[in-house]
Amino acid sequence: MLVESEYISTLVIDPGTTVPCKWEPLLGLGACVFIVEDEFIGQWRKWAKKRQACVLTWNGRKDNYISPVRGVVKEALEATDSHPFEALYVTSKQRDLREAVGTRIGTCLIGNPDLSLVVPDVFVTDLAACREALVDIQQGKHWGYVSELISCVGSRRRKAKSPWFLEGKVRDRPDLEDGVDLLILGRYFPTRDARHGRHPLSNRINRFKKGPDSILSRLIESFTGFAIQDLGVDLVTRVPLRLGSEGPDRVDSLGEAVSVAADGQGESDRVALGLLTSVKRQQSQKDAGSFPHRRDNVRGCFQARKVRRGAHVLLYDDVVTSGSTVAECASELLKAGAGRVIIAGIGLNQHIISTFGSPGPPTCELCAQPLALRFNRSNGTAFWGCPNYMTCGAKGIPFDHGLTAWNSLNTRDRIQAEIDVDF
Repeated sequence: MLVESEYISTLVIDPGTTVPCKWEPLLGLGACVFIVEDEFIGQWRKWAKKRQACVLTWNGRKDNYISPVRGVVKEALEATDSHPFEALYVTSKQRDLREAVGTRIGTCLIGNPDLSLVVPDVFVTDLAACREALVDIQQGKHWGYVSELISCVGSRRRKAKSPWFLEGKVRDRPDLEDGVDLLILGRYFPTRDARHGRHPLSNRINRFKKGPDSILSRLIESFTGFAIQDLGVDLVTRVPLRLGSEGPDRVDSLGEAVSVAADGQGESDRVALGLLTSVKRQQSQKDAGSFPHRRDNVRGCFQARKVRRGAHVLLYDDVVTSGSTVAECASELLKAGAGRVIIAGIGLNQHIISTFGSPGPPTCELCAQPLALRFNRSNGTAFWGCPNYMTCGAKGIPFDHGLTAWNSLNTRDRIQAEIDVDF
């Protein structure tokens, strides 16, 4: 949820090899710049000239610029005098998102995302849904993933209807057995990724490993209720702690949140934290290396107690990276009698793809120290605070204001050629 909702005025569209008329539903929503290959540039210029006159006649606005350009996102932004935070990159080719993210532009994918590739800020099923989403975004409504929306509690913007979660199997990662579904509730950015510092969910997940977080607990309660009512879940559990990882700085926050969630739904009898146990020591998955090594690292590490044959089990994990751990746990549950296992990952690890040339956060107006993302202890609200507030006396600023201030530092002049999108 890094799209600057109320500031989107430019659409940078990659039409691929599709014909120009396919994209007409997006015209009239602001400046439209199409990144096309040399062999198609003449056809697109002819179409754009004709359509620009019609669009200007239809709504009387003079800012509905339509133009094809060769090459890269920076060129497209220069054509409309726009900056990354004012623009949204729209494509149906998910592989192009990896490079687009490096320019720090918002991303929208038309189609269902492949979970093994970079996941966009927004995804829609078709162009009609894309237009609906863009209208909402320009009106200050959020489209995004359920865990990211809930993590931004305190945001002044309204939430629009949007996909709750991502669903699918992870290509090039452990194949999930029949009877196992993988649902992803949001994205997780590692601490070294430039997006981590302004992404509340990623920060909450890191805090969650050392103690409870009221907002993530609210998310788990909401999704557990949905899973019980709509997905027919009989039992709820979570991936157990790694054997040997117990200690004063390692708590079972996820297990506690699952218990509280079921209590809140009046379904405490469905909680089965002891359903899965760790029975074999393993090294950290982070240190295991490649996906095949991660798969080998967790093999035989878990054991499930018998469950009623055919039972539907909801299995939570905080971060899904390779999918190896949840796949191994799900396999054990099936062996124990479960008929279906629904894996709910709070965040899908997006790895580190956006570190180059990104500016730091905005600074405190009183002491010039970089502001940091903080969470109110009483209600969990996200805000930006100065690390020296005890000395300088600076008050925190709302999450939305700080995000806008940070994103506005990402001007098109800061885009480096080696990380720009080149078609």
